[in-house]
Amino acid sequence: MITIGIDPSRKSFCASFTENMIEFDYQEYENSPRGFEKVLSKIKSFKTDPVICIEGYGDFAKQLAIYLKSHNIKVYEINPKKSSRLKESITEHKTDHIDAFTCSLFPYFNKNLEDLSIDMRIEGLKNLCRLYTKTSKSVTKFKNQLHAALNQGFEQVYKEFFKKFNKTSLNFFIQFGSFEKIENASVEEIHNCLKKSGSCMYKGNNGRKLSNKIKEIVDKMNYHPLIEFEGIQSEVVKSYSKILLSIQKSVESIKKKHRKICK
Repeated sequence: MITIGIDPSRKSFCASFTENMIEFDYQEYENSPRGFEKVLSKIKSFKTDPVICIEGYGDFAKQLAIYLKSHNIKVYEINPKKSSRLKESITEHKTDHIDAFTCSLFPYFNKNLEDLSIDMRIEGLKNLCRLYTKTSKSVTKFKNQLHAALNQGFEQVYKEFFKKFNKTSLNFFIQFGSFEKIENASVEEIHNCLKKSGSCMYKGNNGRKLSNKIKEIVDKMNYHPLIEFEGIQSEVVKSYSKILLSIQKSVESIKKKHRKICK
């Protein structure tokens, strides 16, 4: 029986080729389509189908496993905890070579290995869901940071302008990041900014009413502009607003893709 033990990493994967528990070859391949093609060519060079074992089917091994499965090659996942016990019985040292070699020995000790079942559509959806979770967490993070930045620039007054962070409010803070900028703007300029968000809600009277409200709030305030601080803080507010707007767009795009795939 020929077995191939594979130990994957981000940049490469190591492959130990054994027959009857004796290693006859060892290779390191690039963890990319070029490396996949090379190991596939090696696999097809054998007269009988080898038993291919990958330690810890995770992100580093996923593309390789999918590639091999797409070529009708059976792949077995080896639990890293179980393989570590076998490794400890062989040597105290740890190298990628030893990890791959240990993986290649596993079929001799366990005759009940099950072929790894991979659904490429499900794997893609898993990655999409992970991306959604991570980007959603980023939205919360940058919302909190923008609240802090706005509080320093506008105190609690900014909450009288808008109730939440959306395309309209974020575009507003990108253009008007300080009291001074709002004070120097006309009602028409503020209204034009609200209309740019694309929301029909602010294109007519509602938009003009909100523009007047924001303008009146600032005009009635007796604030003392700290010119140097306000100028810098305005850029901070603008930058956080741009980042948050971009992430929110990404989250919406991910949701649309997910719905389209699941139809």
